[in-house]
Amino acid sequence: MTVRAYTSLMSETNTPTPTPEAIEELANRQVQNRIETGKKLAATLRELSEARALVTELEDRYKTDYDAAITSSWTAPELSSIGIDPVKPKRSRRAGPKTSRRTQGISISNKK
Repeated sequence: MTVRAYTSLMSETNTPTPTPEAIEELANRQVQNRIETGKKLAATLRELSEARALVTELEDRYKTDYDAAITSSWTAPELSSIGIDPVKPKRSRRAGPKTSRRTQGISISNKK
């Protein structure tokens, strides 16, 4: 689009030219929105981290208490029959397939 066509198009749309103050206000609103959403996300992450730590602590305590019950006089089948199951071992993450490093920049071709 040429400058003349653009100027003509802009004059036909009657779009007011934004003032520096309007641009500043818009930018400030966008920045404030980013700040607020970032703070909210950080707070949620903190809560999630605390919850994960609590779950880990409770799982450890459950295992200790379960082992104590087995040591005292309970049997695993007795506990299972009343809905108290042993701690399931955590599944380890399987490593993904190994990939070979590809030589970059070298092209081998048998074409003549």
